[in-house]
Amino acid sequence: MISLPRPTFDTPAESFDVTSASEGCDGEAKPGVLAFRDFVIERLGGADLGIVRACGVGKPSDHHEGRAWDWGLNAASDDDQERAASLFDWLLTDDAELWRRAGLRYVIWDSMLWSTKAGRWAKYQGPNPHTDHVHISLGWAGALAETSLYSWLDVAPPNPPPVDPITPPGGSASDGSWLLWAALAGLTGVAAIGLAAPQKSRSRLGKPGRL
Repeated sequence: MISLPRPTFDTPAESFDVTSASEGCDGEAKPGVLAFRDFVIERLGGADLGIVRACGVGKPSDHHEGRAWDWGLNAASDDDQERAASLFDWLLTDDAELWRRAGLRYVIWDSMLWSTKAGRWAKYQGPNPHTDHVHISLGWAGALAETSLYSWLDVAPPNPPPVDPITPPGGSASDGSWLLWAALAGLTGVAAIGLAAPQKSRSRLGKPGRL
């Protein structure tokens, strides 16, 4: 087994991510996936077979959303089997603590599947036995580096762009002209009052929609 550094944390591990099914395609590799890939390649070797899959190619997959990585290994190689086993042991020890902190959803390797829903290894029933790569899928929180492992990997989650306050034509939200504009627009009560203050929003960018 290849030794990997085991981080310590002051906070409990996150729950298993069981909700982040593939929804669309945006063609952008997410920061958590990039950081996880770089850590694995640096520590264990193997090949980088890619993260993003072009929209419209194949059935819906986390690859289309930049949330899956294919780690190139050969199941017929003892060395590569050791690499895979070392990563899985690192992730799944202590009630899968680092798996949860990484925000993983499932992995497929050598005709076997480990998923958050099952919480164990099971026979993979898909047509591709995954003997030439490990498929690693992340949930949205992990993919966006919002789970705790990425603070240890020193990855900051992406910041959403600022949202400008709503202002009326020819006026500002701080003067009285917005009241007249709101009245003309048919806005009253809370809706009109809300125009006077900057509006803030936090959205998860890049979430529209090989195993």
